[in-house]
Amino acid sequence: MPPLSRRLSAAIRTATAAVKSYFCRCIDFRTLTDFTPTYLFVHSHLKKVYATLVLACVCTLLGVLLDFAGEVGGCFTFLVFSGSMFFVLKTPSWRGAKKIGYLIPATFFMGTCIVPCFRPFVNIDHRLLMGIIGEQAVCYAVYCMGSAGRRTVFYFKAVVSSLCCYAFFCCNVFLLLFVVGYAFFRHNLYIGFLVMVHMVCYRLALFAYEQEIALRSGRGDENIDCVTCCLRFYTDFPAILAYTFALLAQGFYVGLRRRNRIRIMRNRLVRIYMGNITYTSLG
Repeated sequence: MPPLSRRLSAAIRTATAAVKSYFCRCIDFRTLTDFTPTYLFVHSHLKKVYATLVLACVCTLLGVLLDFAGEVGGCFTFLVFSGSMFFVLKTPSWRGAKKIGYLIPATFFMGTCIVPCFRPFVNIDHRLLMGIIGEQAVCYAVYCMGSAGRRTVFYFKAVVSSLCCYAFFCCNVFLLLFVVGYAFFRHNLYIGFLVMVHMVCYRLALFAYEQEIALRSGRGDENIDCVTCCLRFYTDFPAILAYTFALLAQGFYVGLRRRNRIRIMRNRLVRIYMGNITYTSLG
């Protein structure tokens, strides 16, 4: 039976390859180089999608804030969130207002149960989570305003908003050093680095999916609506997070093996050198 380290490395490589193949099947990243202008009704549809995402992020932020203030998250809020998501998925696409009405309580109660669900595995600070969700809401709002012009202008606004929000996120992480101490600051710094890399990958997937929505809207596809596209962004968010974590874990494991190999070789050279010195002194 192979050792645990080898099995862990194989599992990480398998998970990374599986998630990469999923995104290669679902998203065509070659559309990122398409800078041609699109139709006005496509911009209108994209504005509705990003406005729905802003509303969902604001409701999630309020849920996290309520859980931070009163610790109301638990099994009941998770059941309410599951029921609301069931009604969102069962509502037909042509009843968009009703789907948005179900989406609001679903995202609100999802915000209340995020930290309690992850608490047995990782200690996530509410303020860090609120900074991440607020950054997403600001970026979606900028995307909503930038979707009315050419795609070059849209990309420029997206890059500027991302840089501003990254600066805010870094300040939020470093300010925790003076609030919670050095040990928890290091923990948040590692999580913050993971989130930063995840945001870069998520921006690329978001741009590619935005192009896909534009192409499908231009062809007159009636099977897409705002809530369905919003849910696609929400479901891709944790998937890309898992992919980013697998990539970082794989890189960390490769670096650890390289350092161990260098240490073993150095110890062997030291033993050979010391043995030669002993043999020379005895001779």
